[in-house]
Parts: sequence; C-alpha cells; structure tokens
Amino acid sequence: MSEPDSALHAFFKAYGASLAVVCIGLVLSVLSFVQVKGQIDASASREFEWLAHDRGNVLQKDIKDIISNVELFGELMDFKLTPSSDEFQHFAKHMIKYANGLVTLQWIIPVRDDRRDFFEKQWKQHITDFTILEEDVQGSNKLALSRSTYFPIIFSESLLGSVPHVGFDYGSKPAYRLVLERVMATRRTAISTALEYVTAEGAIQKYFIFATPRLTGVHPNTQVTGIALATFVLSDLATYSVSYLEPRGVDFLILDETEPAQPELVEFYHSRLESHAKNSVTKQNWRDWLQHQTMKVQESFQVADRRWQLTFAPASHTKTGEGFPNGPMIVFVGGILFTLSLAIFVAVTNQNLKERKQLYEIVKQSESKLRALLHQSPDTIFTVNEKGKLSFVNRSKDEIFENASDHCLGCLSYSEQGSLQHDAIRAVFQNGHLEQFQCSDSESKWCEIRFVPIRVDDRVSEVMVLVTDISEKRRMENQTTQQARLASLGVLAAGVAHEINNPNNAVLFNIAVLQRGWPEIETVVRRHVAESSGLVIGGLAAEKSLDVFPKLLESIKNNAYRITSIVNSLKHLAKPDPGEMHHEVQIHEVIRHSLSIIQHQIKRYTDHFHLELPEHLPLVRGNTHQLEQVILNLLLNALQSLSVRSASVTLAVTVGLERNELQIRVSDEGKGINPENVNQIFKPFYTTRPENGGLGLGLSITHNIVIAHQGRIEVASTPGKGTTMLVLLPIIKSLINQERC
Repeated sequence: MSEPDSALHAFFKAYGASLAVVCIGLVLSVLSFVQVKGQIDASASREFEWLAHDRGNVLQKDIKDIISNVELFGELMDFKLTPSSDEFQHFAKHMIKYANGLVTLQWIIPVRDDRRDFFEKQWKQHITDFTILEEDVQGSNKLALSRSTYFPIIFSESLLGSVPHVGFDYGSKPAYRLVLERVMATRRTAISTALEYVTAEGAIQKYFIFATPRLTGVHPNTQVTGIALATFVLSDLATYSVSYLEPRGVDFLILDETEPAQPELVEFYHSRLESHAKNSVTKQNWRDWLQHQTMKVQESFQVADRRWQLTFAPASHTKTGEGFPNGPMIVFVGGILFTLSLAIFVAVTNQNLKERKQLYEIVKQSESKLRALLHQSPDTIFTVNEKGKLSFVNRSKDEIFENASDHCLGCLSYSEQGSLQHDAIRAVFQNGHLEQFQCSDSESKWCEIRFVPIRVDDRVSEVMVLVTDISEKRRMENQTTQQARLASLGVLAAGVAHEINNPNNAVLFNIAVLQRGWPEIETVVRRHVAESSGLVIGGLAAEKSLDVFPKLLESIKNNAYRITSIVNSLKHLAKPDPGEMHHEVQIHEVIRHSLSIIQHQIKRYTDHFHLELPEHLPLVRGNTHQLEQVILNLLLNALQSLSVRSASVTLAVTVGLERNELQIRVSDEGKGINPENVNQIFKPFYTTRPENGGLGLGLSITHNIVIAHQGRIEVASTPGKGTTMLVLLPIIKSLINQERC
C-alpha cells in the first residue's frame, strides 16, 4: 500500500464514524427540512383554501342578497299598478341603505312605440310634464327618437350625484339597452358587464346594472309590465363583504367567463394589508398576474344571467395561522448543528475508545503476563473475600486436581485444618499480618499454607492464600537427616571397626603363635598322657583334648578372620561417597559386599535364601556405593515382607535378551502388595510398616539411584504370594561389543 493510500486509510479509520455521522445527519436534515416544509406548505395550502372559500362565500352571499332584494322590490311594486312617487321613495331609500354596494334603484316600464303617446298622457296625470327623453351629443335631454321599444324611467332613487331624469329612455344607451332587451327576451334578471363612470373626485369607478322584470299574465303569455333596475359598485360590495373577516393577505380576481373564449376582468381586490397596491391589475395585465400565482384557488358562480369566476391568491404580505412558519429552516439548521455536535462527540468518543483500547491492551498484556506467571507457579494461589468466597484462582478446576501441590487443598477440608484456615483468614482480616502453617494429608503429603493480606485504601479487602507443596522439601530434609545419621553411624562404625580391629589382630597373631607351637604342646601332652593316666585339660580328658584343641584354634582363627571381613565391610560402607557416576562397576563385588553386610538379616528372616550369580557378567557404569545401597534396600524389603522362615528370597542376576541390559531380580514369597498401592511405593514417605519405624524413604532412594544410573525398576506383585523387583541397568557398550566379538 502506497503512502497516500496508507494515510487515507488511517484517516478513514480514525474519522470514518464521524464522516458517516455527518453524511447521515446531512441527509436526515435535508429530508426533515423537505418533510417539514412539505407539511407546512400543505397546511398553508389547506389554510389558504379555507380562507379563499370563506371570502368567496361571503362575496357570493352579498351579491345574491342584492339581487334577491331587488327582485323583492319588483314584487312589492306589483301591489299597485301605478305606485306613487312617495311610496317608491320610501321603499327605495330603505333598500339602498341596507343593501351594501347598491347605489341606484329605478323603476322602468317598457313601452312600445305605438303606445308612446298613450303612455305619456297616462303618466302625465301622475308626473307633471312626463315625456320620454334621451340625451343629445352635448348631454342635454331631448325627445327620444322613435324606436321599437322605450325603457323610460318612472321612479328613481340614487346615491350618485347625477342620474338620468324621470322619463329618460335607457333604450338610448346601448349598454343599458342590451341588458333590458335580455330581460324582455328571457323574462329573467339580467346583469351588465362592467361599466365605468367618473366620480366627483375625477376617479373612474366601475359599476354594474342588473334588471329584474315584473311579469303579468300566465305562462307562456306573460308580459313584462315593469323592470326594477339597480346599479351597484362591486368594489364597495367586495370591501364591505371582506371587512367582516380578519385581514389575512388574500387577493382575488373576478372574471366574467360568460364567454369562455373571451373572459373579461370584472374586478380585482387587493388585500387590506396591501392597500397601496390598488389598481395594479388591469384589463391589460390580469393574465400575467394569473400566470404568476403558484398557489391559487378558483371557483365559479352564477350572477343573474352571467357566469363569474373568483381566483384567490396570497398577497405578498400574508398572515398565516401557522405557529411555526420558520420551522423548516430551524429544523434544517438544528439538524446541521446536532449533526456537527454528534460528529464531534463521535470523534472524541472514538479517540477516547482508541486510547481506552490501547490502555486495555496494555493492561490485558500485563494481566496475561501476570496470569501466565501465576499459572506457571507450582503453588496454588487463590484469593478469598470477607464472606469466604473465592474471587480468583490461578488455575482451572481440572488443573487444580492435576497439579502436584494441590493435594494440599485436601488439608483445608479437614476439620482441624479447616478450623486453622478459618482462624488464620479471620486473623489476617483483623490484624492485617501474614499468617502461615504447615499440614499434611493422609498420604504423608506436606504443604505450607500462607495467608497474605491484600490492602485497598489501608484496609484488608481480600486474603491471598498460597498453598505450597513442601513434600519434596520435607523429604530432602528427612533424607538429609537420615544421611547425616547414616554418616554418623558410618563414622561410629569406622571407629568401632578400628577399635575391634586392634584386639582382633592380636587374637589372630596369638592364634598363629599357638598354632605354630601346638605340635610341641601336643608332644608334651602326649608324653604326660603316656606317663600317667587320668590327666584332664580344660575339663576334657587329655586324649580327647588333643583332638578338640586344634579344632578350637582353627575356629578361633576363622571367626577372627570373619570379624576382619565384617570390619572391612563396615569400613567400606562407612567410606564417604563422592557421588561420581562414571566408574566401571563389577556387579559381583557389589553383591558380595552387600551380602556380607546383610548376612545376619538373611539368617534372621529366612531359611531359604537363593543366590543366582553367573560367573561372568558385563560391567555397568555407575557408583558402587549407591548400587550396594540398591541391593541392600531391595533385599531388606524382601526379607521384612516374609511372615514365616520357610518362605524364600531369591537374588538372581542375568543379562537381557538383547545383552544391552543387566537384570537384577529380587523375589520373595512374602505378603505382596495391593494393586492400588503399586504406584505409590516409590513415593517419598510411603511405607506399609510405620509401626516398625519405617520412614518410607528406602524404595524412594532406590528408585532415584536407579534413575540416576539411566535404568528402571519394574514391579510384579501378587497379594499373598509375593513380589518381584526387577532392576534393569544399561551395560557399557564397548564391553558389549567386545563380548559379541
């Protein structure tokens, strides 16, 4: 891996989690922003739709109320065929006063051209100088020109400054005439398109007229006998209608879509929050305004014989009921800040975890080393808390029972030792001092138990118990003591041998003198016997003493030599052993010296001792003194196992089939060894004769000596029949080759 790739890998390894958090946080922040924005927009759309419908319903209601009131007025005018001017004025004033946006209310009676004169004469009876008129070019009244139908004003009430005079023929005005002719043709209420007039202040004001017919007769022969003509200002009506509602920044556009191909602008209403923007939408640019609205609500409704469409759109300043209008941005910014905080937290935490991991690895390695040291320890170590529960053991349960020192754990379960243990632990917790004692189990295994206080904050929190197997130490101590005693006995034996050897030498010297002088003594004695009878020497007759005394002298001589041999053996046994293992050893000498020492024990225990010792045997390499001790220990154990003198002991020496091993076999007809104890006999301090003073070290020492000579011991025993000990020692190879040659 190249250096840049390695650096990039290290960077991602160190900050990968933080980068992942940043990426996920950004994605979630954007998604949250979009989600909240969508919800707020949807809520705003629903709210605006509700506001639009609310304003549309109010406006439609007020327009329908005006039309209904005018239609009601036409029905009231039907009570009298020719109502008076006072009655009309009374009804009209109240109607205009309470109908919002209504500015003019007039009563018109359609007149055919052939009935004009009659009609004028008839109404002159009620209205002085009543004449059907029209305006000339200068705006002055003149007699109406002839036309098929006239629509003269009969009564009129208006809030406007100037209105046509009574008798004025609306048929002379094209816009009015279109509406009135539609009423005549359809027998229904009709409304005009938007009309304009100039106010006293010089402003152009839009207004609308609608006419409601008064019908007489029975369908289909109904006749229009009168028309109620009303004028209303839609902007005033819209302002008044919307004024009931709270200003929320809603603009709306009213189009006349009676001719769908050519819709016309009826009115545009600016929200009261933007009153400065009035008249910003005109006939020329209303289509542009409509196209630029992203949020709009449209609804159509019928006004008399025309179809109007309402289009609602939010103004530039809109008051919304949303309590969290900046929510999306707040959510987005909050998400970014939270993401950055979380990324920093993750980075810091990751660094802390990295440091903790490194520290943990160091502690783990240290603990592993310590645990390895504790596990390698031959001692069993465990800790105990104040409640007596184990909190640490330096080996597993299986290992505990396999460990050589853990037989000492059995001591802790004995009543006496268990009490000592509990007392020791209690004492350590109380005084904080080291406690220790030694104990042994039923197998003569010895252990030392130490109780060490473990302090935390100057108080003993736990006690560490160390169980050490000191069996080998005790064995070595006992063996050293035994060897020291044997050494002392050897020194004593050497001294005794020296003290015995001097008088024994005198005995041998004197016996030799007596034997040399016996012929002369015998001659003298025989002479006396010949000269006199009845001579007694040593309680024996002289003749008989001559036969006995030579034998006595020979017996004294032989026993003296025997004493010399025993003394020499004792001196040989007491001779210090340098421990050298490289000597060439002749087994004949080893066995001869061993038998001379143990001869008395052989005669003591058995009448049947058999020795099978070939004349020619190969040499072995080793230590003569140690091998003599092996023979002595094996023979002594065999002799001591006999229960009767008639039982035999056999010592046989042979060469192995491959002639590379010397076999020394010691067999007895003793009581034998139980199979379960065969593997125990070579262990230190194991003995079957503790009552006879046995220390259990003889066979252990024997086994160690044989192993030191690179040999081995095999045991074959049958309880009640006897035991055979077979010692196998390697032969010196050079001599093997010579013998084979």
